[in-house]
Amino acid sequence: MTTRSCALLLAALVGSGCQCSGDSPLLPDGGDAGRTDEVRLSTATLCLTPELVSAPTKVLVLVDTSGSTCLSDPGTASDAGACLGFTGMGGVSRREATLDAFLGRAQAAPEALVSVSFFGEAVTGSLPSFPGGFVRPDAAFRAQVQAFLQAPPAGPSNLEGALAFAHARLSAEVQAMRQIDPGMLSRTTFRLVVLTDGPPSPRCLADDTQDAGATPAMVEGLWPDSSTFCNDVAGLDGGSLNQTADLLSLVDALKTAAAPARAFTFDTVFFFNDANLAACGPVCDDAFGRYAGVAPGGQYQAAKTDARNLLGLLSTRGGGAARDLDTAGTDNPLSQVDFVDGGVASAQVLWALPLRSVASDTAPLPDSDGDGLSDAREAEVATEPLNPDTDGDCLSDGFEVQRAAALFDPKVKDARGCDPASPMTPNCVCRDVDGDGLSQFEENVLGTSAALLDSDFDGVTDLQEARGDMDATRRQPLRDGDGDGALDVDEVRATSNPARGTDAEFRRRYAVSPRLTLESRQGAQECWDIAIDGLSTVTLQTDGGTADGYNLVKLLLGVGSAPDDILRWYGECVWVHRQRGGAAVPNLTFPGNRWRPLPEVVDGDCEGTAPP
Repeated sequence: MTTRSCALLLAALVGSGCQCSGDSPLLPDGGDAGRTDEVRLSTATLCLTPELVSAPTKVLVLVDTSGSTCLSDPGTASDAGACLGFTGMGGVSRREATLDAFLGRAQAAPEALVSVSFFGEAVTGSLPSFPGGFVRPDAAFRAQVQAFLQAPPAGPSNLEGALAFAHARLSAEVQAMRQIDPGMLSRTTFRLVVLTDGPPSPRCLADDTQDAGATPAMVEGLWPDSSTFCNDVAGLDGGSLNQTADLLSLVDALKTAAAPARAFTFDTVFFFNDANLAACGPVCDDAFGRYAGVAPGGQYQAAKTDARNLLGLLSTRGGGAARDLDTAGTDNPLSQVDFVDGGVASAQVLWALPLRSVASDTAPLPDSDGDGLSDAREAEVATEPLNPDTDGDCLSDGFEVQRAAALFDPKVKDARGCDPASPMTPNCVCRDVDGDGLSQFEENVLGTSAALLDSDFDGVTDLQEARGDMDATRRQPLRDGDGDGALDVDEVRATSNPARGTDAEFRRRYAVSPRLTLESRQGAQECWDIAIDGLSTVTLQTDGGTADGYNLVKLLLGVGSAPDDILRWYGECVWVHRQRGGAAVPNLTFPGNRWRPLPEVVDGDCEGTAPP
């Protein structure tokens, strides 16, 4: 790897989850000054040239083309055949102008992709056609959108059906990206935008005997059947449709489907038209349905209140905003739907993993074979302290002991592991394909990717999450699994155990503290010094006896635009040693040109001197 590539890794713990200087956030008093096991590790100065990061924004727009839009947005004279006499009300197609301006802005944004679908009683059209994905909105695409909007509006506004369609489309896109480029998926922002002119229709209640107490001012309750359609259509009798709870459930499902992505938002645009409804008179009063207890002449105003409250509720649940499109069309609410900038890649995550010690409640304990079990624990369970996989099934001793409840046994080959003599895994070979410290068989048990060091792209490696009883398949940045008041990610950084709620003393005395200091600026580059304080040394067992004051440290640097947006990982491993009796903390250094892309870093090729 070039010096420039190495440098790229280290730029940054600035703005990252790591501390740029000072102590670990879990080491408020600076640690234990009386420690005799500590070493300090530093590297030669490395320099960074920033680079841009790709981060697409994919926007799915759902446009209401139900019959009521003839009143709310009748369009120009070219639409006269579609909305009959309603075009004589002086309407201008605000949807056309609003959408075209939005698509023009998306066309100018280099990483914006869109999909536009149109709905009434059902989804009547989609660009690109389903199951197609998202495309760049060029002039031809924009012309197709305009053509769809000039087609005859018809039918009720089945918002539930439209959201179900959006869920299917987004789920298909996420699944395709998982297979093709999971890294890009983690940097993708999904936005769903719904343009509609009123409340959904029809609303159907599953049980007509239930108390239907929803009102335009309180939309969270149950709505009575709004049409005989609910009970007359075969297969729908007894079913629920367009109830508020149904719609909220779909928003939750959309958020879940988009969870592997960088972000998801759900925005709504309401294009009601008071002037046209007033001009239409009594014949249009119940164009959006009838509301009990509302006097004649007030029905469409009740519908307006209903729709605004519902859209506000849905957009809030989806992390977005509810906006109005004014009658004149002078204010474009879609101008506030932004496209995410990928940013600049630098080193965002720095980990220092001691591979020959494990955390206890009060102090680091020797782990001579690096399997995640202390030597003392290996004696208790009768496994081999110098063999990380006593039974040879490609599942480490620590991995199996930690999962004893799932019937793993470190002294008995497991069918979920590797046995070359077994017909289930003939001629299998144990490998760590991605360099995260887990074999492909352990990754299979966990449900993580054997090709990704960080399967959920949260900036914490699969090994760290596996050993800390964290879920390595989904992001949980605010999780405190053991309930001790320290976030799991902070415990991982400090090298304490996120699954132990009784290790506050360990964090106070032995937390690791990575630090980065800006040394100089050289043209477009920034050059940094890196240091890691608080690394522990222990007494290890060896083939010839014991070796005092050693540890093997694996350094990992994640490069990306944010701590949870890592493009690639680099690493190094270093043997550290401290002679007992010295009062000063030794400062160990290693060359800066040793950083290598994972999985090239292996325990047998490390800096420093291994125990004799």
